[in-house]
Amino acid sequence: ATNATLARREMIKSSLAHHGIRTLFLESICHDQELVESNIRKTKLFSPDYRNMDPDEATKDFMERIENYQKVYETLTEEEGLGAFIKIVDVGAQITVNEISGYIPGKIVSFLINTHIMSRSIYLSRHGESEWNVIGRLGGDPPLTEKGQKYAQRLAEFMEEEFTIKGLPLPLVWSSQLQRARQTVQHIPTLHMCFRALNE
Repeated sequence: ATNATLARREMIKSSLAHHGIRTLFLESICHDQELVESNIRKTKLFSPDYRNMDPDEATKDFMERIENYQKVYETLTEEEGLGAFIKIVDVGAQITVNEISGYIPGKIVSFLINTHIMSRSIYLSRHGESEWNVIGRLGGDPPLTEKGQKYAQRLAEFMEEEFTIKGLPLPLVWSSQLQRARQTVQHIPTLHMCFRALNE
């Protein structure tokens, strides 16, 4: 929702507080008009409002909506006294965090800081063959077999070919905490993050 004015935000905060719900306002400001238009074409044009409408006409219409909001727009400030808010300027070039406390608000801040809008590749890999794979068992925390270790080495060589040789930085590697997963990525010389949520 676009709650562009202080009066609107005060009304929302008051209504939700009546039900014991805390508010966290999020404001995103972008000065790059090409980026704004690109975002409109990639997202807004697929909304029901613009179904079967010419893309150029739809983009023009949404840009006019933005201009109308700008006429009454009031940016978030500490002086409003509305409490928690996050303000993002130019897709993360500047981030203002105000009165953020608690687990969920903290997670939201972390998510927004690490959000990317540009297209990028994500590489997915199964773990190498484990000792339990050989005997047809599932689960557990077995180590890799010799064949699985060879796969891990080849995976590292593949990543070197895809990134290091081309002068590109190696990406962050995420894996489960299980040893078969950790052993599979052990030869990739980059930062590894192990997450319990990925455990099978």
